[in-house]
Amino acid sequence: MTDSLRWLAAACLLLSGCVSLTDRSNGSPDQSRAADIYLRKGVEYMERGNYRIAREDLQKAVALDGHNSEAHNALAVLLERMEQPGEAARHFREALQRDPDNLAARNNLARFLCTRGQPEEALRQFQRVIDSRLYPHPEVALTNAGLCAETVGDADQAERYLRRALAFRADFAPALGALARLSQCRGQHLAARGFLQRYLERTEPDAATLRLGMAIETSLGNVDAAASHARQLRQRWTAEADQPSADPGRCPAH
Repeated sequence: MTDSLRWLAAACLLLSGCVSLTDRSNGSPDQSRAADIYLRKGVEYMERGNYRIAREDLQKAVALDGHNSEAHNALAVLLERMEQPGEAARHFREALQRDPDNLAARNNLARFLCTRGQPEEALRQFQRVIDSRLYPHPEVALTNAGLCAETVGDADQAERYLRRALAFRADFAPALGALARLSQCRGQHLAARGFLQRYLERTEPDAATLRLGMAIETSLGNVDAAASHARQLRQRWTAEADQPSADPGRCPAH
């Protein structure tokens, strides 16, 4: 859990796996197979942080098979990471034009729109993913929808989405972390502690998580536990520990 909201991208291979789209191909079977190879390579390089080679491979995939929805989706995620939002938006739209049922691409487009100041359209797109009942990772779309609702100040809707995410996957760390933060900033300190404890059972804390833990335990009057979080913060992130603490809850209006 970072200081910024944790958005979950669903690029090909990251969650749902690549699928062959040869039935939608605009080229020969050989071209489609080659496009799938470049697609897989491009996503692997993207996840390693080698964006230059990833872009070359994903562009080759699109050039070989312009109807490959997953290639457009993965290229859009990469371009978004490279801070090229105009090109990213174009490829997200292209992915959905080629395959309107590409729910990973629709989740990514929705997440992209919410981060670009279009939360209403984003929530509509998230809802289409959720309502489809075909997306293999509904906890991802529901968590992203919760984060998006939080950005527009709708804490009640955010909580509903996040709790639904946990109904699908009770140990889903991003939803647990978001609910810990949301509960704390709504004054539900015991609930916040419970969500944070479950979160920490599944992932290592970062500086923002430890600050949140300090805030929760301070609110509950547990000086020793707050001090323990503070010690971990100093030991692991000395620079962050020396900075003035930002509001760990970032409470939306409700």
